[in-house]
Amino acid sequence: MFLLALSTSGSSAKIVHALGVVRALDVRTICLTGKTDGQMATLCDVCIRVPCADTVDVQERHLPIYHALCIMLEEEFFPD
Repeated sequence: MFLLALSTSGSSAKIVHALGVVRALDVRTICLTGKTDGQMATLCDVCIRVPCADTVDVQERHLPIYHALCIMLEEEFFPD
């Protein structure tokens, strides 16, 4: 099991809370953030930062990363 979390600021209170909960349950986490990764970076197993601070730019750059991760995770957990 894993959690894939996205936040432009890396400080979304709900995501930070969720990361704390799943960390206590020993669930692996992958996070996508912007240039300033906020609290999420310290709570994630893998934190992927895009080199932008503007919300729209961060979201735009998250799209291809998110889609690539989804494809890889689907292939890992749901092969053919």
